[in-house]
Amino acid sequence: MWYQDNLPLEEQESVQILPTELFISSLSEKHIGDYLCMARNREGSVTANSKVIVAGPATITIPPRNMTKLEGDKVEFVCEAKALPSNVTHRWFHDGVEISHISWMETRTLVRKDGTLFLSPTSPVDAGKYTCEVTNGIGSPDSASAYLSVEYPARVTYSPAMQYLPLGLSGVVRCYVQANPHFQFITWTKDRRPFDPNSTPGVVNLNNGSLLFQRVSHDHQGRYRCTPYNIHGTSGTSNVMEVLVREPPMYTIKPMDVYQKPANSSVEIPCDGIGQPKPVISWRRADGLKLPRDRVSQRGGNLTIKHLAKEDYGRYECVLENEIATLVTSTVLLVESKSGAVLMFDFLSWEWQHK
Repeated sequence: MWYQDNLPLEEQESVQILPTELFISSLSEKHIGDYLCMARNREGSVTANSKVIVAGPATITIPPRNMTKLEGDKVEFVCEAKALPSNVTHRWFHDGVEISHISWMETRTLVRKDGTLFLSPTSPVDAGKYTCEVTNGIGSPDSASAYLSVEYPARVTYSPAMQYLPLGLSGVVRCYVQANPHFQFITWTKDRRPFDPNSTPGVVNLNNGSLLFQRVSHDHQGRYRCTPYNIHGTSGTSNVMEVLVREPPMYTIKPMDVYQKPANSSVEIPCDGIGQPKPVISWRRADGLKLPRDRVSQRGGNLTIKHLAKEDYGRYECVLENEIATLVTSTVLLVESKSGAVLMFDFLSWEWQHK
């Protein structure tokens, strides 16, 4: 005779009582419990006890939820799980990296026994994806993710103390800003007086917080400061930026519009310029491809390409650059085949695609 939880057990669709054993098919939660086997004859009886449990992998019952916090607040990510056996292990990841391996979070994080992740105080670098992974050693781990957004007052991240504007050209006074949410406005001072870009002709506010002067004059020289604001206020004002207006560099020698050379020959393309500070002259391809180092040399501003090949045709740019401005002029190099045909089909195709 068989008993389950002290109640007589009868055969069912999934339960068979055999001469020497009890067979249970399609195991489910209703079969969990204490079983008693009793063997009896006229001389007496004997019993044996057994227990049936259903073991399975850990599953997350309450996953973490997306959160938005203010810098300095405390964060609690809940991650509750159930399993049998119930020895659940929790692991937390930040953007795919286990938190225990992130040194800058080590002193600010704690994982409680129930799997809850504590993070305090929050920092803007904490923003991102948080993943909770649970396992009890059976089957594959279960995981769930949530995102943390950390809001903070607008702040200046980059504002060089010395900046140059090119006289007669466009120039930028750099005041790079970070904010969450995005900054709403920026106040400016020039020579310790309020400066309103919106009421100054030819001055444009850029998305990164900087100022664009569309045509620089000597009146734009001065000492500038910027202060960004969002809904949480500001983290402070930038350092003083000394903005100097200087003559931009200028070309003294420009390359011709077109150079046409036969394959396997050499070509020298001149380029030179002056300025204060002295400008640096460099060459590049307009299509972004690299110059062949083994066949290219530069002396002063002159570019020489030896053993011309068909892949050398294209548009080349001579860049004249110093702290005040960057100027670009260009030329086209055409390479003739041995038959005299100009190898320029792909170049013309490139030109068409980029118009």
